[in-house]
Amino acid sequence: MHNLTNQVYPSLLSTGVAVSGTSTDWNHSGLDMRGYEGVRFIVGVDSTSTGASNAHVEMAATSSFASAIDVNGSAAYMTTGFTTSQATAVLITDVYRPQYRWVRLMVDRATTGESIAFAYAEQYRATALPTSYSTAVNISDVQLSVGSSGTATG
Repeated sequence: MHNLTNQVYPSLLSTGVAVSGTSTDWNHSGLDMRGYEGVRFIVGVDSTSTGASNAHVEMAATSSFASAIDVNGSAAYMTTGFTTSQATAVLITDVYRPQYRWVRLMVDRATTGESIAFAYAEQYRATALPTSYSTAVNISDVQLSVGSSGTATG
């Protein structure tokens, strides 16, 4: 594998999930894992207080998640709290070969002073590489086989 970009399928799950009343939980609708062996979720949480957050993954046999179960060991925690001076806390969880076809990220914001800055998923080890990215995500990538010195121009 020379370039990681060729081996993953990125999905933007959310941007700017603001704090809404007393609700602290958030989840996205789910990813179909057919044709992929694993998925890595990356979520950024902004805080206006000294909160703590955690994220975990659920899996289900259908996209409705009617009988969803937690993926054992998938939780990522920020248990010590973080403040506005620390900007964004980043939580990462990776699931390889989930037992069920559908997976989704669940985020529990410990306080109502936290918002989700972004949430991404990177599905990897595809049985067939995708020919293009989703049009719902604006992606610009640059791939180099051998880096050389010079000026980076765009």
